Amino acid sequence: MTARAMVLVALTLAAPAAAQPGAPKPAPPTNRGTLKVLGAADGGAATLRGARIVRFEPTRGQAGTRVRIFVEGLAPGDRILYGARPLRELDRQAGHVDVQIPTVAKSDFFAIQSGKARLPAAERFAVIRPPVIARTAPAYGAAGARVELIGQGFEPGDEVTFDGRPARMVEKMRPTRLVVQVPEGARTAAFTVQRMGLTFPARATFEILQQPVITAIEPTEGLPGTRVRITGRHFMRDTKVTMSGRPMRLVRTTPEALEVIVPPAVVSGPVTVATRGGRAAAPVTFLVVAPSEITGISPPAGSPGSQVTVRVNVLTGRDSFFFNGQPLKIVGRPAEGYLVVIPDRAVSDHLEWESFGVRRRSRFRFEVINPAVLTGLVPKAGAPGTRVTITGTHLGHDAKVSFGGVAVPLVERTAEKLVVIVPPNAVSNVFEVRTTTATLRTSMFTVVKPAPAPVAPLPRR
Repeated sequence: MTARAMVLVALTLAAPAAAQPGAPKPAPPTNRGTLKVLGAADGGAATLRGARIVRFEPTRGQAGTRVRIFVEGLAPGDRILYGARPLRELDRQAGHVDVQIPTVAKSDFFAIQSGKARLPAAERFAVIRPPVIARTAPAYGAAGARVELIGQGFEPGDEVTFDGRPARMVEKMRPTRLVVQVPEGARTAAFTVQRMGLTFPARATFEILQQPVITAIEPTEGLPGTRVRITGRHFMRDTKVTMSGRPMRLVRTTPEALEVIVPPAVVSGPVTVATRGGRAAAPVTFLVVAPSEITGISPPAGSPGSQVTVRVNVLTGRDSFFFNGQPLKIVGRPAEGYLVVIPDRAVSDHLEWESFGVRRRSRFRFEVINPAVLTGLVPKAGAPGTRVTITGTHLGHDAKVSFGGVAVPLVERTAEKLVVIVPPNAVSNVFEVRTTTATLRTSMFTVVKPAPAPVAPLPRR
């Protein structure tokens, strides 16, 4: 058969029969059954079995998408094409073949190739070229803000969403630029382009800015250096806090709380938080206080239980006082300060005080004068000139001793004993010890008169 005859036969098989008047309409072409292909090798006819592509899933996707092609009558030697390009099979089973769309591909038809015959699918696979949102300008903003999406591959029909909500386009689309409006109520998220049921998110998120809110500060007063906790909402890492216009050092930041330090030499004033989303002022003013100073004590000495007035320069009502490391009881508040009580078993020491959390030692010392007590007298009898020891406690450095109303000299003195000399011409009596707290008397001391010296007898004449 000549080449022209072979072409005519092939065209006759491929084209539907011409409609005749009154004749039934021809059936649509199908890949089922056998197809006669005339070839020179066999001098007449070769038979192509009824292989066909039933369907494929998915029907669209990006380059590189894995597609499952459902087939019927596929022989072991048959191949799957995409356009004119053979595809590497990822998996082949009795009823399907898995392939991958080439990385550089356009929309095209799958086909079965068996020998020289080619049977295409009835539907074309749609290759979706992914749009790319490279960046946004600006990178943050509030709900309702106008945002420019800069990238490539944008096409008519693309839709933009943000946080699952439609973002309205406010300018004409360009292949490299979309201008949209941030939807109300949206939270920080990535802009996404929707195309043919697929989603293509931006490389980075767009930060939704909200105006900060301060609900409370604690404490509401204190000294410079005080740590203050600010609670509220919508705080950010780049938050700046000021008090009376002066910056406060941030030591901790969360979206709901800030911890800051009151700066030195600052005056009382409002606390303000500033973020990229706006500014907010605290509902109360922070009061910067000055600690009190002790300017004097009265009396400067006394026994345990004594009441002492502590004079201060500022009567804050927030002061505490300590003596021997123990807190002092405040029993009154005279105009000049505080009235405190010296505790039992106290010893002489400097007063300490605490004002607004700052504890210091004052330069004022209170002398504790404990009552003197006499415990003994040794000896209890002796001639004038006898050395006598009076024992006791808290006898002090100012103790004075008399005997029968006559002052006697002290030859030794400690807090526990006094050593005196029985005066000449003394008669039996008690020793009297006087201190700043008491006048005490010993037991009776018996003065022993010395025996007269014997008289020598006169010599006889």
